[in-house]
Amino acid sequence: QMVGKELIQHVGGKTVAKETMKRVGCKILEGVAYGAAQGAVDHIVTNYMNGVCDAIQQTITSDLDVIFQTHQLNEVVSEAYKTLGEEQASLLMNHVTRECFEGQSILQTMYSWCKRIYGAVSRGIGEAMRKIGKADSAKSIQTVLLVLKSLQIVSLIEGVMTEIVKVKVSAKEFLNKATKIIQEAIDEKTSSTTTTCISAPTNVKILCERSAQQWKELLIQTSNQAIANQIVAPLLSFGANQLISLAGNAIKKKYRSMKEEKYQKQFDSLKKEFDDKTKNEQMSANEYEEELQAYHDNLMKLLAKTRSPKMFANILRENVPMDMICAQACTFVLHKYMSEMNITNDGKKFTGIHITVQGQDGSSHEYSSASNPSHSITIQLDGNHFVIGGQDNGNIDTSKNNCLYQALVSKYPGLKEAFADGAAFRHHLSNYIETDKYMSYTISQGWHKFSITKSSYGGAIKEEKFNQENIYNKILENTEEAKEKLIKKYGHLPGRVREKFQNCVEAIKKIVQEEGQSDDAIQRINKITENFSTYLTKEASGDHHRDLREDFKKLMTDFGIRVGQNLTTEYTQNLQNFLEKAQHADLPRSSFVAMHPADRVDFTQDDIKLEKLVGKGMKISENPDIIASVIHGELNKTLSEDDRRYNTVAVGIHKKTLYIAMNQIEQQGNNQIYGISDERCGQIRDILMAKNLLSGREEIIFITTNATPRNQAECRGPHAEMQILKYWKDNEILQDNQNINSNKPSRIGASKPACLCCSTAMISDNILHKIYAKANTNPVNWKDTKMVNVRVQHRLRIRNFNV
Repeated sequence: QMVGKELIQHVGGKTVAKETMKRVGCKILEGVAYGAAQGAVDHIVTNYMNGVCDAIQQTITSDLDVIFQTHQLNEVVSEAYKTLGEEQASLLMNHVTRECFEGQSILQTMYSWCKRIYGAVSRGIGEAMRKIGKADSAKSIQTVLLVLKSLQIVSLIEGVMTEIVKVKVSAKEFLNKATKIIQEAIDEKTSSTTTTCISAPTNVKILCERSAQQWKELLIQTSNQAIANQIVAPLLSFGANQLISLAGNAIKKKYRSMKEEKYQKQFDSLKKEFDDKTKNEQMSANEYEEELQAYHDNLMKLLAKTRSPKMFANILRENVPMDMICAQACTFVLHKYMSEMNITNDGKKFTGIHITVQGQDGSSHEYSSASNPSHSITIQLDGNHFVIGGQDNGNIDTSKNNCLYQALVSKYPGLKEAFADGAAFRHHLSNYIETDKYMSYTISQGWHKFSITKSSYGGAIKEEKFNQENIYNKILENTEEAKEKLIKKYGHLPGRVREKFQNCVEAIKKIVQEEGQSDDAIQRINKITENFSTYLTKEASGDHHRDLREDFKKLMTDFGIRVGQNLTTEYTQNLQNFLEKAQHADLPRSSFVAMHPADRVDFTQDDIKLEKLVGKGMKISENPDIIASVIHGELNKTLSEDDRRYNTVAVGIHKKTLYIAMNQIEQQGNNQIYGISDERCGQIRDILMAKNLLSGREEIIFITTNATPRNQAECRGPHAEMQILKYWKDNEILQDNQNINSNKPSRIGASKPACLCCSTAMISDNILHKIYAKANTNPVNWKDTKMVNVRVQHRLRIRNFNV
């Protein structure tokens, strides 16, 4: 009952076969089914999505027709011909046509309302698709067809009729303006002292109908243009993407279900085989251990493959080694029992536990049961055993794979009251993993595969990182947390300022909820943040309030900018690009282009063959990501791999100049040093020249922030990419960069993947850059170029530069 078959029934086998042969060459079952589903999307869009668009267009056209029939403009036009005469009235009508029904004003107005209509329709379809996607995949496509058919009744789409009414209001305003111009001309004529005899034309009715018809056609033509560009085109594209995603998800669910059935059979077979073999009373202890080891090895392979929480728990009950998912789950299990037993830590009341698991490869995994945990424990993974403080506990019974339990008990002996032994602990943990919704979701997404297979990317994609609504909610949470910190910092903060801040946040949230993606929404948000800054300047005046004033202004402005960016179409499309890149990197044999060079190569090494890191036809001196990674590797050689990633170097290339900015923190004794010295700048130039990374360049400009950072947050806040972009804007370098398809467009790269916010900002300014997997989709310290001020730290000529 695959989705492809369902679409064949609705569309016809020939259409599907033709599209499948044209688009898909897969041989496996999943590929064929997806090809069939995708091949029929065109048909569904044409026959159903177009119906939604046509319904909107017909409704607007009908409304415009009614407006022209009932508006007083008709009477005023008739009076004009009678008062002014045919010649003067015709000239007046031509003037009205130019003023009211032609030009950019009416088109921009229609564009604005059509964008809102598209937002309402796309939200309706998106919500329907999400609900349908949770239903049985065997019925999902049939349900989609019914939903799309029902949406052809425009009144059923929440919010659309409200926006269409606003279109009618706007149209009436243009007619009112035309009426006013004509009436003023009539009044001027009738009040004139000169008495010129005007003979009214005999065909006044025909002339009036001709003018009205011309204006109505212009208005409808303008609305059709706006509908085509702002509703039809984006909605058909949106609908096709939604359908393909839905079909793909339905197929994946069915395909995953088939695989899980296969894994269950393998599990049952392995368990039966092991039980049968170990029933033999003559089996020696060594033979039993060999069979047990083989059994566990096979089960661990299944554990890495399955996405069924039930099977995961069943395998765990077979005493296999516990993985990172178990460490994650035990934080919540421990929270329940430690809270009940009121286990204290240096007199602190228990509020939660934070577990850090450190791997031998330098990796670190952190899990918390609460936002403010009172207890913490660091566990090291040594030879596949969990140990405390790097020293193995001699009482650990490794044959039963209970080292995680022993590590926890050695830190908190009181846990033995809740879990008498490792078996009891394993039993509680297995039950929790099987029944908890969050853990079930984690396993269903395959994220546990990472710790089992030791793969950097295998199954480790967190879908919520790419969910626009989740990101928006996280922005709200981060803003709330930052506000609370400022309130604690400034204990003398007047209550009215706090209330004003919260009212502005609520107003912005309301705009997002009611208007969604629109230029008008972004402008209104900007106005709110500007008004708050003006209010704060008056309310918290004086030098003693300067820090308070600046901190709250920055917080509100940052919030408005982040929310505004979240509402742009560039942001939405870019977020999808980030997800696709992550999915690409997740494939078993992913192309190297999906991953940043620094995630594939250790640039602190001196023997890297840089030429092998770029594609054919591209010089390494034209790749800012590699240049930035080389600089970053040189600056951070002495740091561990995890610490290195916190520092960032960005490189911009514009014509014959190389621009370098960074978020660099170095430790010298007990002090932190932000940035680098001029001497290090010269050393970097020499290294880049030695590696032939400055071919074609004449100059290097090192850019830094105007104000010297006072702490880590200020050093890392203005992302290095934004520093370069700000400098280019300030110095009008971007004026030559309007065409991204030019032979040598300006480009920016960095020593790690650009975050979603930086990438979206660069897209808006036509800056060429690459998107990679493992990128941050919701940075907490990002600053827009409006909030960044930079200067030149050092300017160096390149000796004997090569062209």
